[in-house]
Amino acid sequence: MIKERVFPIIAILITVIIWGISFVNIKIASITFQPMSLGFIRFSLASLILFIIIKLLKIKIVFHKEDLGTFLLVSGIGITLYYYFEKLII
Repeated sequence: MIKERVFPIIAILITVIIWGISFVNIKIASITFQPMSLGFIRFSLASLILFIIIKLLKIKIVFHKEDLGTFLLVSGIGITLYYYFEKLII
Protein backbone atom coordinates (compact mmCIF):
# COMPACT_ATOMS: atom_id res chain seq x y z
CA MET A 1 0.00 0.00 0.00
CA ILE A 2 2.76 2.44 0.90
CA LYS A 3 4.78 1.65 -2.26
CA GLU A 4 1.74 2.50 -4.40
CA ARG A 5 1.59 5.96 -2.83
CA VAL A 6 5.31 6.76 -2.83
CA PHE A 7 5.85 6.92 -6.61
CA PRO A 8 3.07 9.47 -7.31
CA ILE A 9 4.26 11.67 -4.45
CA ILE A 10 7.85 11.58 -5.70
CA ALA A 11 6.67 12.32 -9.26
CA ILE A 12 4.66 15.32 -8.03
CA LEU A 13 7.61 16.63 -6.01
CA ILE A 14 9.94 16.34 -9.01
CA THR A 15 7.39 18.16 -11.18
CA VAL A 16 7.03 21.00 -8.67
CA ILE A 17 10.81 21.35 -8.39
CA ILE A 18 11.24 21.43 -12.19
CA TRP A 19 8.48 24.04 -12.58
CA GLY A 20 9.96 26.15 -9.81
CA ILE A 21 13.43 26.02 -11.30
CA SER A 22 12.08 26.76 -14.77
CA PHE A 23 10.77 30.17 -13.64
CA VAL A 24 14.22 31.15 -12.39
CA ASN A 25 15.87 29.79 -15.54
CA ILE A 26 13.48 31.74 -17.75
CA LYS A 27 14.34 34.92 -15.89
CA ILE A 28 18.07 34.30 -16.37
CA ALA A 29 17.73 33.22 -20.02
CA SER A 30 15.55 36.24 -20.86
CA ILE A 31 18.64 38.41 -20.42
CA THR A 32 20.18 36.79 -23.50
CA PHE A 33 17.18 35.67 -25.59
CA GLN A 34 14.06 37.44 -26.80
CA PRO A 35 10.77 36.03 -25.40
CA MET A 36 9.71 34.25 -28.59
CA SER A 37 13.19 32.82 -29.22
CA LEU A 38 13.31 31.48 -25.69
CA GLY A 39 9.88 29.89 -26.08
CA PHE A 40 10.89 28.36 -29.40
CA ILE A 41 14.08 26.89 -27.94
CA ARG A 42 12.22 25.56 -24.90
CA PHE A 43 9.47 23.85 -26.88
CA SER A 44 11.88 22.55 -29.51
CA LEU A 45 13.96 20.84 -26.84
CA ALA A 46 10.84 19.47 -25.14
CA SER A 47 9.52 18.17 -28.47
CA LEU A 48 12.82 16.48 -29.25
CA ILE A 49 12.97 14.81 -25.84
CA LEU A 50 9.35 13.62 -26.09
CA PHE A 51 9.97 12.33 -29.62
CA ILE A 52 12.95 10.30 -28.41
CA ILE A 53 10.94 8.90 -25.47
CA ILE A 54 8.05 7.96 -27.78
CA LYS A 55 10.42 6.16 -30.16
CA LEU A 56 12.30 4.35 -27.39
CA LEU A 57 9.11 3.17 -25.67
CA LYS A 58 7.45 2.44 -29.04
CA ILE A 59 4.33 4.42 -28.17
CA LYS A 60 1.86 4.73 -31.03
CA ILE A 61 0.24 8.14 -31.39
CA VAL A 62 -3.02 8.42 -33.30
CA PHE A 63 -3.39 11.71 -35.14
CA HIS A 64 -6.47 12.67 -37.14
CA LYS A 65 -6.08 15.13 -40.01
CA GLU A 66 -9.32 16.91 -39.15
CA ASP A 67 -7.84 17.86 -35.76
CA LEU A 68 -4.86 19.66 -37.29
CA GLY A 69 -6.59 23.07 -37.50
CA THR A 70 -7.74 22.93 -33.88
CA PHE A 71 -4.32 21.74 -32.77
CA LEU A 72 -2.54 24.60 -34.54
CA LEU A 73 -5.02 27.16 -33.23
CA VAL A 74 -4.78 25.98 -29.63
CA SER A 75 -1.00 25.69 -29.70
CA GLY A 76 -0.64 29.04 -31.45
CA ILE A 77 -2.93 31.00 -29.18
CA GLY A 78 -2.92 29.12 -25.90
CA ILE A 79 0.68 28.10 -25.48
CA THR A 80 2.54 30.66 -27.58
CA LEU A 81 0.78 33.74 -26.23
CA TYR A 82 0.90 32.50 -22.65
CA TYR A 83 4.65 31.94 -22.72
CA TYR A 84 5.26 35.12 -24.71
CA PHE A 85 3.55 37.27 -22.08
CA GLU A 86 5.10 35.30 -19.23
CA LYS A 87 8.58 35.92 -20.58
CA LEU A 88 7.77 39.51 -21.47
CA ILE A 89 6.72 40.26 -17.89
CA ILE A 90 9.77 38.59 -16.35
